[in-house]
Amino acid sequence: MKHTLIISLALALMLSPLYFLADLFFEVFFQAYSMSAELFRIMLIGAVVTLLFHPLYLILYTRNAVHWLTLINFCLVAFSVALGLAVIPYFETHGAAWVTVSGRIFAAILILFFVYRELNATFDADRRNTIRSGE
Repeated sequence: MKHTLIISLALALMLSPLYFLADLFFEVFFQAYSMSAELFRIMLIGAVVTLLFHPLYLILYTRNAVHWLTLINFCLVAFSVALGLAVIPYFETHGAAWVTVSGRIFAAILILFFVYRELNATFDADRRNTIRSGE
């Protein structure tokens, strides 16, 4: 798990300069889509958040707590639909991009919460077992 997080951090750091170089990147490689550079920057934020936080859900798999992933995904769908209905009609493509990024941040927060909860429960159980075996 430690290696996965290090690789994720390294990839996020390597992708980060694209945020500042998006205009140049699109001008050189995708001239017909140069107006998309701003949307690309917005979506890149979501990609970096995903790279940094989504590997943590592997902890839930290893703890046989995949039911939390179902809840996370259900909450993410509800959040995205509600926010999308409120934002996209007014802000169109930029709104859709920000809804996507907001959803990824929301999912990251939920992942952190449930991973913390799962690890905390495991550590509490270990402490109780240690106390019982010491008596």
